Amino acid sequence: MNFDAVEFKSNPDFFFKEWLGLKPNTVRKLDLKDERFQKLSSGRAHFIQIKEVGSNQAFVRRIMNVSFFENWCIISWLHEEVCPACGHTSPLKQCETPGGLPELCMRCLNARN
Repeated sequence: MNFDAVEFKSNPDFFFKEWLGLKPNTVRKLDLKDERFQKLSSGRAHFIQIKEVGSNQAFVRRIMNVSFFENWCIISWLHEEVCPACGHTSPLKQCETPGGLPELCMRCLNARN
């Protein structure tokens, strides 16, 4: 990805719910030494990549809100597909299945031709 993103891993039970949009957020214990939380707190992270633990399945979403509560960070995202090359978003179809990063968007595909 060539845009500002943070990456987190998710266990298989949560991953599927997050990918479907049933749980469009993640709650993480805050670690101020971790560069991901520095990006999130400064507003430099605009996208989040969630990878399933134990597989190569992943998805990217645009971050909509970052909240800090006590020693926790809550990251919420918009349920849209994100082009890994440019960050362009498009609404998801319910029939899609997870399987790694999305293909390039039409804008990036057209630029290659």
